[in-house]
Amino acid sequence: MPRYTVKQLLRMPWTFQGPTRVDVDPPHYELRVVELPDFFLAGETHEEVLNDLRPALETFLASYVEHGEDPPIPADLERWRMVLRRQLKPVARKKVTLRISGGEGSENRAGGAVLATADS
Repeated sequence: MPRYTVKQLLRMPWTFQGPTRVDVDPPHYELRVVELPDFFLAGETHEEVLNDLRPALETFLASYVEHGEDPPIPADLERWRMVLRRQLKPVARKKVTLRISGGEGSENRAGGAVLATADS
């Protein structure tokens, strides 16, 4: 059973090499992912390679997940997780109390409601 979903894998800090122009017949551009030695992407133009990168990488990573395996994981994964933890600070929560003014037998009216936070 794989530890990661395709969505999680796509967000990892992969190391890309390229696109690099290769001057052989026919000239083309190549892109590789350092951590995924079997991943290779080629196209006629620099833009074509960059446009095809996400769908190609998604398909490649999905094949691992579908076979119940994890692909090789980036070496910087732990550092990446620490950065994410620092960026995702917990949201401060305040206790909110609703006080209704009025004496016994009075009706609840919007005008008589007071919203107070723990600070007030």
